[in-house]
Amino acid sequence: MRKPDASHVKRWATAIVLIPLLLYLVLASANWFFALVICVVSCIAFFEYYRIVLHVSGASFFTVIPMAGFLTGAAIVLVAMSGRFDMICMLISCIFIFSGAGALCQYKKRPDAIDRVVMQVMGVVYLSLPMALLVMIHRGPTGNTWILLLFILVFIGDTGAYYTGTFFGKHKLLPEVSPGKTIEGSLGAMTATVGIGCLVNLALPHLPWEMNLPRFPWGLALLFFVIISICAQAGDLFESLLKREAGIKDSGVIFPGHGGLLDRIDGVLFALPIVYLFKTYVFVS
Repeated sequence: MRKPDASHVKRWATAIVLIPLLLYLVLASANWFFALVICVVSCIAFFEYYRIVLHVSGASFFTVIPMAGFLTGAAIVLVAMSGRFDMICMLISCIFIFSGAGALCQYKKRPDAIDRVVMQVMGVVYLSLPMALLVMIHRGPTGNTWILLLFILVFIGDTGAYYTGTFFGKHKLLPEVSPGKTIEGSLGAMTATVGIGCLVNLALPHLPWEMNLPRFPWGLALLFFVIISICAQAGDLFESLLKREAGIKDSGVIFPGHGGLLDRIDGVLFALPIVYLFKTYVFVS
């Protein structure tokens, strides 16, 4: 059994500051303001992503490919406010064509040019598409409730993993990817996510602040909570893999005790498509 280090105090202090701001953003902000904030979040996440993937090569952020990624990512998030999936697909196609053409021009001098294309397109799919789904969920019926539910499930699961792993973690989960993560922590995350999800489902449809959703059928609800936990943990591990390849510990230092913005939302990015899927196609009356 290990003792929690001093970072857990910073984690809670940061959470206490951020939670009211997050509640206002999700529950009270207009759709356009929400989309604008998520656009800024997407740009910061892109900056941290490039900091990771460009770390080994030492390439500058202010070159054509990274700047094209920033602009495309921001455009995809803003277009999502109109619900135009066709425009989002067009933007992704354009950035692929642009990056591919750049690779053709640079291949003679840079044999790794194709890797930069993969890096660019992966960044758009990894960051911008989930952010676009977040905006589209928010603008839809009961969207603020769904987003708040997503954040509760992912963040409570992350907290469960942190403390279960800290106090009881003995068996490594994927030491070659993230040496600090344990099987006990993973099970703690699953338990916390399913537990808080069940409590929320019991409270439906009587949540405060007009966050009205019908109670989910219990079989589908449990499946939903389990999949969210698996995807959120996979997102956390995927970002750990990116950082391990680059040889860095955190994506940034924007949140004391939490690391960078990408460190905080890595699980949300993988869970967002599941939320959109269940909201749109499964939990429909």
